[in-house]
Amino acid sequence: MSSFINSVSVVAWVELDRWEALTREQRPKFPPIAADLVIELISRSDNLQTLPTQLSGEDVLPGLVLQVPLFTD
Repeated sequence: MSSFINSVSVVAWVELDRWEALTREQRPKFPPIAADLVIELISRSDNLQTLPTQLSGEDVLPGLVLQVPLFTD
């Protein structure tokens, strides 16, 4: 599981008013708030059937696949 965690990029979104309700001390740490939206990015070489489900929450949009163009420098 640790190798999976090192290979996944996670994007999280929290509404601004909820973020601003946190104290200044809470913001730099792992904040005690649930994200409004979380996206796990995986590489093309990852296998969806073998990825662990422990990090995934509720399937709100089951089967959703977002095609992202190749990023290059």
